[in-house]
Parts: sequence; structure tokens; C-alpha cells
Amino acid sequence: MTQYTPKATIPYAELTDASNLQSYTQALTSTLDQITVPTYPLLSDRDALNPSPTAGDKCYVAETDGLYMYSGNIATWLRISPQAGKVQVSASAVSSVSTNVTFPEQFASIPAVFTNINSGSGSIAQWATRAITITSSGFTMFSFSTSNATFSNIDHQWVAVQYQ
Repeated sequence: MTQYTPKATIPYAELTDASNLQSYTQALTSTLDQITVPTYPLLSDRDALNPSPTAGDKCYVAETDGLYMYSGNIATWLRISPQAGKVQVSASAVSSVSTNVTFPEQFASIPAVFTNINSGSGSIAQWATRAITITSSGFTMFSFSTSNATFSNIDHQWVAVQYQ
């Protein structure tokens, strides 16, 4: 009687099973093929080597250092690993400023976004930032304070994380 591993339910033979190496090897490799996340050097390699993906397929692409999932609903590969970046923000005698940010690649769903002002001195010292109007393709970085300030080209950092 065939037994299965507890986590991935990969079949394995027992000593009392009839010997059939091909049958068990085929069952093992077929199961591993379904649960292994393939790695491709380039996005173009992924598309060439997997021309007919199915919904839920996942892969890693070294070129973008990204994990992707194929969405059957919109027939495209969507990045599901974290993305990060920074924008330079300037303000002139205001207490808030909004900056639109577009993710380098669209996420499979709306990610969690974390923001940071990379400075704590001068007129920016009393400012804070947060992400608003988050979509799978970008967000608005809202920077604000209780008093007006003027500053120029201050780095505002962000990290977006996809939760499944």
C-alpha cells in the first residue's frame, strides 16, 4: 500500500509493495513538479519555457529578484514578493504633500505598504508619512505635519509586501 509524506503528500513505496521503480519514480517526479517553484534567469525565459501557464502557477525570476504567480482571472504573471523604492519629495510652506508612487511591477492583490522619511533634521523633523489609496499597481505617499515647512528633495522610502 502506498504511503504519503505528511506535508506535501508525496507518495513513497513500502517494502511490501510490488517492485516497480518506474511507477514510483514517475509518481515522485510528477508530484515534485507540481510543488516545485521553478527558477528562470530572465522574464523572457519564463515566458518561453512556460508558454501556457495555469492559474496559481508560481516561479522565481532572477532578473527581477521576484516571485511571481500566474493569475488566471487576468491572464498575466503578477509579482508576489516585496518591492521597495524611494521618491524625493519637496514642499514649500505647506503642512502636507502627496506624491503618487507606481510599483515597478503590479502585485497580485493590494499589498501592505510601509513608508519612512529618510531624514530627521531641519524643517522635516516634525513630519510623518503614510501610504494612502493603495492599489495593486501603486499608492499615494501622504507626508504631513502640524505646521508648514519648506524642504527640497528629501528621500521618502517605501516597502510594499504581498500577503497571501
